Amino acid sequence: MRPRRGHLFWGITLVLLGGVPLVVRAGLIPAESLSEAWRLWPVALIAAGVVLILFRRADATLAVVVGALAIGLIGGTALAGGSTIFNFFDCGNENGPAAARTLNEEGTFNAPARVDLDLNCGRLALTTADGDGWSLDAAFDGQEPRVDASGDSLEVEARGGPLNRRQTWNVALPADGVAELNIDTNAGASVIDLGSGAMGTLDVEANAGSIVVRAAEADLGGLSASVNAGSISVTLGSQALTGDLSANAGSVELCVPDEVNLRIVMQDNNITFSHNLDDRGLSRDGDVWTRAGSGETVTLQVEGNASSFDLDPEEGCE
Repeated sequence: MRPRRGHLFWGITLVLLGGVPLVVRAGLIPAESLSEAWRLWPVALIAAGVVLILFRRADATLAVVVGALAIGLIGGTALAGGSTIFNFFDCGNENGPAAARTLNEEGTFNAPARVDLDLNCGRLALTTADGDGWSLDAAFDGQEPRVDASGDSLEVEARGGPLNRRQTWNVALPADGVAELNIDTNAGASVIDLGSGAMGTLDVEANAGSIVVRAAEADLGGLSASVNAGSISVTLGSQALTGDLSANAGSVELCVPDEVNLRIVMQDNNITFSHNLDDRGLSRDGDVWTRAGSGETVTLQVEGNASSFDLDPEEGCE
């Protein structure tokens, strides 16, 4: 029985997306040699076009295989080399030309606040500071961001669609005045530095981008971080925490102090998802991996497809 071409295409693509980073992790190919692989992305687009043109022809199977190989290999090497798709559009390039316009807003919260940040194509740098004030310094091309603020909420949203290019947001929030922080980015890079503040929950999602969460000194009540075609890097402290991390066609890095009582729940039957929990000395009981510590307990649900999970990488998180 001949396999369906769609199943064949996605099967090959997903195996390569997960397999290439796995080969790099095993040390068979140096990651440095793949760092510029994403620059071949036009080849993947050409291959995809060939597949679309020939898909309905009787001799299309070869085109499907070639297209899947091109897309899977380039995508897998880009992920293994630390590149993300948002670089294709120059959205995350901090060395690019400065945005043409600026916006400066500030205010104060009089109650534990909900903050929602929705960014397309750009960079977000978030910090915390003492007091009850917040501020936004934005540089952008096209339409200015929409800002809606009150005594217990702040919402900042990019306008103009996903190709409203070259936005840079610098956001400062009260260290102890945020009950819920939600961040959604498309084709962007986010660095969230919580300092030594206390925050209720952090929910962050990136599509074709990267997330860096610095919470080594913070008291964070809950964490949910997910990425599609990109990377997550999380540094936690010794505080108790429950949360989840997930990636599709991406990578997850987690740094946790040795004294933390670590509990990771992960289904280990996905051949496109690799991890290093064995190498880090965790014990396994079914889907639960644990590392005993003398301090508080951190429990995380971790999952991924065509992705990798790296606990306490030797070079550190970031």
